[in-house]
Amino acid sequence: MKKQVFLRAALGAPLGIALGTLIALFGSFAAGLQVYLPCHPDLVQAAGSELAATAWQTLLCALLGAVFAGGSVIWQVERWGLTRQTLLYFLLGAAVMLPTAYVCRWMPHSLGGVLQYLAIFAAIFAGIWLCLYLAALRSVRQLNHAAKKTSHDHDL
Repeated sequence: MKKQVFLRAALGAPLGIALGTLIALFGSFAAGLQVYLPCHPDLVQAAGSELAATAWQTLLCALLGAVFAGGSVIWQVERWGLTRQTLLYFLLGAAVMLPTAYVCRWMPHSLGGVLQYLAIFAAIFAGIWLCLYLAALRSVRQLNHAAKKTSHDHDL
């Protein structure tokens, strides 16, 4: 299992960097800018340069991707129920996502900003979880239907 965690984390890191780039791109569009800002100006000021800020953000996004991907092995622990798996994966994701978002200035630095970002994260997490759950449920139903049909055809 450790090997799977490390392998997935290694594959997830570049995906995290891509996600960070998309967040920066979306942020530039959302702010109505005519230029691409690789990271928030407040992060640039805190880091001392655009290069340092972008390097920090890239490192944090790689960590974000690695943790989400490596943590996905939680879903393979069959002795845990779906509720436990979901709660653990959510807590793991939130534990890395919220500090990354805070440091990268993707949220306002206030209690309201943190709570709003947490609510958005939870809503996105729940939406993705529900879509994946419904897709898995549909697959199980299709397999059961196919198995019943095969069993019925075999009985004839």
